[in-house]
Amino acid sequence: MIFVALDLETTGLSPETDTIIEIAAIRFEIDRVGDTFVMRDSIEHSQLIHPGRVLTQEITMITGITSAMLEGKQNWNSVRDRVREFIGDAVIVGHNVLFDIAMFATHGIDLRANRVIDTFELSEIFSQDIESLNLGFLANRYELIDPSEEEHRALTDTKVSIRLLLRYLGEVSKIEWTKRQIWDILSDRDESHTLTILSQICHGKRHTKADIGALFSDLLVVASPSSTISNSPTIQLSNYPTTLIETHGDPTEEIQIIHDTFRTHSHVTLVAPGYKVASWMSGLLSKNDIENIVAIIPDKWCSVEYMRELMLSDRRLGRKEMILTLKIAYWLTGTTTGLLDEIKFYGEERHILNIYRCREDETPIWRSVYEAKIQTIPVFIVDAYHFAKQIPGRHTIIKDIPLLEDIVRRSQSQEISFEILYDALASLVGGELLTHVWDMVSIIREIYESSVERPTGPLTSPPGWHGETYFVTQAMLWHRGHKWLIHASRTLEERWKQWKYENQIQHPRNIVLNIEYIDRCVYLFLNYHNIWDTNTNIALSIHEEKTRITFILRSVVDIMEPILNGATAYGINISRRETLSFLMREYGLCSRKLPIANLQLPASRLIHITYHPGTIQPGTVIITTSLKHARDLGSELRKIHGKHINILIQWLSGGKGKMLSTFSHHITQTIIVGIIDTWRDEYSLWSVAKNIIIAKLPFDPPTDPYFLARTVGMSNNFCKYSEPIVAIRLSTLIDRILSSGYTGTIGSTDPRLSGTEWGKRIGLELL
Repeated sequence: MIFVALDLETTGLSPETDTIIEIAAIRFEIDRVGDTFVMRDSIEHSQLIHPGRVLTQEITMITGITSAMLEGKQNWNSVRDRVREFIGDAVIVGHNVLFDIAMFATHGIDLRANRVIDTFELSEIFSQDIESLNLGFLANRYELIDPSEEEHRALTDTKVSIRLLLRYLGEVSKIEWTKRQIWDILSDRDESHTLTILSQICHGKRHTKADIGALFSDLLVVASPSSTISNSPTIQLSNYPTTLIETHGDPTEEIQIIHDTFRTHSHVTLVAPGYKVASWMSGLLSKNDIENIVAIIPDKWCSVEYMRELMLSDRRLGRKEMILTLKIAYWLTGTTTGLLDEIKFYGEERHILNIYRCREDETPIWRSVYEAKIQTIPVFIVDAYHFAKQIPGRHTIIKDIPLLEDIVRRSQSQEISFEILYDALASLVGGELLTHVWDMVSIIREIYESSVERPTGPLTSPPGWHGETYFVTQAMLWHRGHKWLIHASRTLEERWKQWKYENQIQHPRNIVLNIEYIDRCVYLFLNYHNIWDTNTNIALSIHEEKTRITFILRSVVDIMEPILNGATAYGINISRRETLSFLMREYGLCSRKLPIANLQLPASRLIHITYHPGTIQPGTVIITTSLKHARDLGSELRKIHGKHINILIQWLSGGKGKMLSTFSHHITQTIIVGIIDTWRDEYSLWSVAKNIIIAKLPFDPPTDPYFLARTVGMSNNFCKYSEPIVAIRLSTLIDRILSSGYTGTIGSTDPRLSGTEWGKRIGLELL
């Protein structure tokens, strides 16, 4: 069997608009020697290719290729035929090689007839315990790089992908009995033939079809689902006692608050900002001998019933679904929790993952055991993103006001993602009527995008070219194109009802889920397009095909006022009249509830420093508010420190897992540059950092849709709204950093902190 390993370096990630600047290919065969696999009869092909354009600094940073290196090289048209001849009908091998195949397709080489082995997919199966599946990270972990080879270049990556394949072949040959049965069953239904090819290479003996259904049946229990946790977005906090707290970054203070609460309440619900924070809080409480459990919504568990039906069926599986099914099936043989969060998911897998999730009417054994524990364990920690309502009999502690506002805001907002909607439509089979549904959805999207009024003035690039968010009112939509909007909405409703009426048949599980999603989207379209509602505003986020709309209700303040009736404290300088007025106006707080007279104000926890890239030391984490600023800072640091220090730049240096692992293990040689929203909940990062710098203050600019929705009609809304809310969010960020155990200083290089009256007032707000 002949193989060709491929790797390309390109001018970007779009096969349609970017081009190839380097190609490496190795033609080879594989032999088995005992329990190991080796490459033989290899032939290498590698060359640089002139793209007909000047390379950007970003591409040079990623690939190590400069425009000067490409001068005098052949263009793609000159080498295409030789490349196609070299590949022939061989089995293609590579890491994320489907991208390379897509790039070849737009450059005149059609490889659809070739069989493919993607080592990234194999990594998903055999390297789930590794922090990152980036090729460079795997190469370092498995020691696959020859020190003499040039890092990050195409030929080196091609050689590494071959070594990785040989390693995984050894894993395939040693698969234990139960997993091998699963492998054989799925290989019979694998449309891509990946599993079959690997079995052939390993000379593996096939097993007879086992009763896999019985294996998965052992994980099912017959019981009625508990109503303890609900997916409903209803907010019922005002019906129960609530405490609002701010811990000022001291973990012992949070423990003390919970102990104090136990004096009057035996059961407590603690609301955390997100799942990672909830997990961190759980560990913190456990260390202090406080028994607790983290909230889990039903669809966090895997649907064992669906997996059993899928394994016993004869349905053919596409490449992505087959890899995902194999990965989940292997995991099910050893999991003790049944939670899908245990598995790492990538790319398209996230879109199809929902079909594997537990439904409301399913109760696997893990969920049954978990729901029995909830009734007796003292502390119930809730992820705010899925928090719906209090459990009767429990006192609720909410960490801060922005967290509570997020809970209420999410409950009052509904989002449609056009990318997911189009994917769902594409998976249905409905003929002409479904085409009409697609057309009507596209028309509505076009009306939205054409209604954009740029807050910052005219730009040369079209809307969404760089990813932009706009505030859109119904008046704007109706003024610009209400006739088309009403027509499209009514036609959409008519076509969709007709399509559903004509297709009342039994669908596979994934089709049913898609229909449910489209049904919700159609309902939102009709509800907000045909009914005039002054309480409804719209956030429109345009980013090429990933456009999405979020319908926002402006009644958030009215909803929060009764909820916050029992608030007891807050972590900003409430002795300032402006801040107190803001809290009273926005959150319904009353001065008699706040201990102003006895308030002790410590020194500010944020120090303004002057930024000099040459003085930045290893072990420093620099966080800012935009990807562009992060890249600019990282590029500047690389120019000065690049030969001696590893500068990790968000989205240019791999995923979060890879960056965090590299930083943690090589802290004396590494600097991280990232975005606040990405890293704010990464307690493990803050706990190991030597220095932390906030390059830009986090705040809602005047063009933010939520800001506009909240402040319509407010005179001088920027100052009245932004100063307190910036202080609140900055205080919350610092609190999370200090809660991790970080003991160093937190500096800010934002010149506004000391150079503007706005910044000075924010500094006064911070405790």
